[in-house]
Amino acid sequence: MTSFIQKLKLVPPRLAGLSLLTVFAATAFIGCAENSEKREAARSAAKEKLAELLDTYETQQGVVLNLLHNSDDPAAVERETRTLVELSLPVLDAYTEVNPRSRTYLMASKRVMDVLDTISEEAIERDYHDEAILPARPDDGGTSYHVKDLLIHPATVLVLLREEGLEARRDDMIHEIERNINHVAGVRLILPGPE
Repeated sequence: MTSFIQKLKLVPPRLAGLSLLTVFAATAFIGCAENSEKREAARSAAKEKLAELLDTYETQQGVVLNLLHNSDDPAAVERETRTLVELSLPVLDAYTEVNPRSRTYLMASKRVMDVLDTISEEAIERDYHDEAILPARPDDGGTSYHVKDLLIHPATVLVLLREEGLEARRDDMIHEIERNINHVAGVRLILPGPE
Protein backbone atom coordinates (compact mmCIF):
# COMPACT_ATOMS: atom_id res chain seq x y z
CA MET A 1 0.00 0.00 0.00
CA THR A 2 1.39 3.37 -0.99
CA SER A 3 1.37 5.97 1.74
CA PHE A 4 0.02 9.46 1.35
CA ILE A 5 3.56 10.84 1.61
CA GLN A 6 4.77 8.58 -1.22
CA LYS A 7 1.86 9.68 -3.40
CA LEU A 8 2.84 13.31 -2.93
CA LYS A 9 6.43 12.39 -3.79
CA LEU A 10 7.63 14.74 -1.07
CA VAL A 11 10.19 12.33 0.27
CA PRO A 12 12.28 9.47 -1.02
CA PRO A 13 10.66 6.02 -0.64
CA ARG A 14 13.03 5.08 2.22
CA LEU A 15 11.48 7.86 4.36
CA ALA A 16 7.91 7.11 3.35
CA GLY A 17 7.17 5.23 6.56
CA LEU A 18 7.73 8.36 8.63
CA SER A 19 4.82 10.45 9.71
CA LEU A 20 4.10 13.66 7.89
CA LEU A 21 4.83 15.60 11.07
CA THR A 22 8.25 13.96 11.42
CA VAL A 23 9.13 14.76 7.81
CA PHE A 24 8.09 18.39 8.16
CA ALA A 25 9.92 18.75 11.47
CA ALA A 26 13.11 17.32 9.97
CA THR A 27 12.79 19.61 6.96
CA ALA A 28 12.29 22.63 9.20
CA PHE A 29 15.30 21.65 11.32
CA ILE A 30 17.51 21.29 8.25
CA GLY A 31 16.22 24.62 6.91
CA CYS A 32 16.96 26.35 10.22
CA ALA A 33 20.46 24.90 10.30
CA GLU A 34 21.10 26.13 6.75
CA ASN A 35 19.72 29.59 7.62
CA SER A 36 21.91 29.70 10.70
CA GLU A 37 24.97 28.83 8.62
CA LYS A 38 24.06 31.53 6.09
CA ARG A 39 23.57 34.12 8.86
CA GLU A 40 26.91 33.20 10.40
CA ALA A 41 28.65 33.43 7.00
CA ALA A 42 27.07 36.86 6.39
CA ARG A 43 28.11 38.01 9.87
CA SER A 44 31.65 36.79 9.28
CA ALA A 45 31.79 38.65 5.95
CA ALA A 46 30.45 41.79 7.67
CA LYS A 47 33.20 41.54 10.30
CA GLU A 48 35.83 41.27 7.56
CA LYS A 49 34.38 44.35 5.87
CA LEU A 50 34.35 46.18 9.20
CA ALA A 51 38.02 45.29 9.77
CA GLU A 52 38.97 46.69 6.35
CA LEU A 53 37.04 49.90 6.98
CA LEU A 54 38.73 50.29 10.37
CA ASP A 55 42.15 49.94 8.72
CA THR A 56 41.37 52.85 6.40
CA TYR A 57 39.85 54.82 9.26
CA GLU A 58 42.94 54.33 11.46
CA THR A 59 45.23 55.52 8.68
CA GLN A 60 43.20 58.73 8.38
CA GLN A 61 43.18 59.09 12.17
CA GLY A 62 46.97 59.18 12.00
CA VAL A 63 46.86 61.87 9.33
CA VAL A 64 44.57 64.05 11.47
CA LEU A 65 46.61 63.52 14.63
CA ASN A 66 49.83 64.37 12.78
CA LEU A 67 48.29 67.60 11.46
CA LEU A 68 47.02 68.53 14.91
CA HIS A 69 50.49 68.09 16.34
CA ASN A 70 52.47 69.68 13.51
CA SER A 71 50.38 71.97 11.33
CA ASP A 72 49.29 75.58 11.66
CA ASP A 73 46.90 75.22 8.71
CA PRO A 74 43.30 75.09 9.99
CA ALA A 75 41.99 74.42 6.46
CA ALA A 76 44.12 71.26 6.21
CA VAL A 77 42.98 70.11 9.66
CA GLU A 78 39.36 70.72 8.70
CA ARG A 79 39.68 68.94 5.35
CA GLU A 80 41.35 65.85 6.81
CA THR A 81 39.02 65.73 9.83
CA ARG A 82 35.99 65.91 7.51
CA THR A 83 37.48 62.97 5.63
CA LEU A 84 37.72 61.08 8.94
CA VAL A 85 34.09 61.90 9.69
CA GLU A 86 33.07 60.64 6.24
CA LEU A 87 35.09 57.44 6.76
CA SER A 88 33.23 56.79 10.01
CA LEU A 89 29.84 56.55 8.30
CA PRO A 90 30.46 53.24 6.48
CA VAL A 91 31.96 51.89 9.71
CA LEU A 92 28.67 52.59 11.48
CA ASP A 93 26.77 50.95 8.64
CA ALA A 94 29.06 47.90 8.63
CA TYR A 95 28.65 47.42 12.36
CA THR A 96 24.86 47.35 11.97
CA GLU A 97 25.39 44.37 9.66
CA VAL A 98 27.41 42.65 12.40
CA ASN A 99 24.92 43.61 15.11
CA PRO A 100 21.50 44.57 13.69
CA ARG A 101 20.25 45.49 17.20
CA SER A 102 22.54 48.54 17.03
CA ARG A 103 20.84 50.03 13.97
CA THR A 104 18.44 52.42 15.74
CA TYR A 105 21.13 53.74 18.08
CA LEU A 106 23.76 54.22 15.37
CA MET A 107 21.40 55.69 12.79
CA ALA A 108 20.29 58.23 15.41
CA SER A 109 23.96 59.05 16.03
CA LYS A 110 24.39 59.81 12.33
CA ARG A 111 21.89 62.68 12.69
CA VAL A 112 24.83 64.77 13.91
CA MET A 113 25.70 65.09 10.22
CA ASP A 114 22.54 67.18 9.71
CA VAL A 115 23.73 69.78 12.23
CA LEU A 116 27.50 69.43 12.00
CA ASP A 117 28.07 72.93 10.65
CA THR A 118 25.84 74.60 13.26
CA ILE A 119 25.88 72.51 16.44
CA SER A 120 27.63 74.02 19.47
CA GLU A 121 30.27 72.33 21.58
CA GLU A 122 27.83 72.20 24.48
CA ALA A 123 25.14 70.56 22.33
CA ILE A 124 27.43 67.93 20.80
CA GLU A 125 28.72 67.04 24.26
CA ARG A 126 25.23 66.77 25.77
CA ASP A 127 23.34 65.26 22.86
CA TYR A 128 25.91 62.87 21.38
CA HIS A 129 28.78 62.27 23.80
CA ASP A 130 26.43 62.04 26.78
CA GLU A 131 23.68 60.57 24.55
CA ALA A 132 20.87 62.86 25.70
CA ILE A 133 18.99 62.61 22.40
CA LEU A 134 20.01 59.08 21.47
CA PRO A 135 17.86 55.99 22.00
CA ALA A 136 18.96 53.37 24.51
CA ARG A 137 22.22 51.72 23.59
CA PRO A 138 21.94 48.00 22.80
CA ASP A 139 23.46 45.54 25.24
CA ASP A 140 26.51 44.55 23.22
CA GLY A 141 29.34 45.02 25.67
CA GLY A 142 29.74 48.68 24.73
CA THR A 143 30.76 48.12 21.12
CA SER A 144 27.94 50.31 19.76
CA TYR A 145 29.19 53.11 22.01
CA HIS A 146 32.71 52.74 20.60
CA VAL A 147 31.39 52.70 17.02
CA LYS A 148 29.25 55.80 17.64
CA ASP A 149 32.25 57.70 18.96
CA LEU A 150 34.21 57.03 15.76
CA LEU A 151 31.86 59.63 14.30
CA ILE A 152 31.33 61.89 17.32
CA HIS A 153 34.96 62.57 18.30
CA PRO A 154 36.11 63.86 14.90
CA ALA A 155 32.81 65.73 14.58
CA THR A 156 33.68 67.41 17.88
CA VAL A 157 37.07 68.42 16.46
CA LEU A 158 35.24 70.17 13.62
CA VAL A 159 32.97 71.96 16.10
CA LEU A 160 35.95 73.13 18.19
CA LEU A 161 37.78 74.27 15.06
CA ARG A 162 34.76 76.24 13.85
CA GLU A 163 33.93 77.79 17.22
CA GLU A 164 37.34 78.73 18.57
CA GLY A 165 40.04 77.95 16.05
CA LEU A 166 43.03 75.66 15.84
CA GLU A 167 45.40 77.46 18.17
CA ALA A 168 42.85 78.11 20.92
CA ARG A 169 41.69 74.47 21.15
CA ARG A 170 44.53 72.42 19.62
CA ASP A 171 45.12 70.41 22.83
CA ASP A 172 41.41 69.60 23.13
CA MET A 173 41.31 68.49 19.49
CA ILE A 174 44.33 66.25 20.02
CA HIS A 175 42.61 64.81 23.08
CA GLU A 176 39.47 64.06 21.02
CA ILE A 177 41.46 62.10 18.44
CA GLU A 178 43.54 60.30 21.07
CA ARG A 179 40.35 59.19 22.83
CA ASN A 180 39.06 58.09 19.47
CA ILE A 181 42.04 55.75 19.03
CA ASN A 182 40.82 53.88 22.11
CA HIS A 183 37.37 53.55 20.58
CA VAL A 184 38.84 51.87 17.49
CA ALA A 185 40.55 49.40 19.82
CA GLY A 186 37.18 48.77 21.50
CA VAL A 187 35.57 47.95 18.15
CA ARG A 188 38.46 45.68 17.16
CA LEU A 189 37.79 43.51 20.22
CA ILE A 190 34.82 41.92 18.46
CA LEU A 191 36.81 41.10 15.35
CA PRO A 192 38.64 37.85 14.78
CA GLY A 193 42.37 38.01 15.44
CA PRO A 194 45.08 37.28 12.90
CA GLU A 195 45.35 33.66 11.94
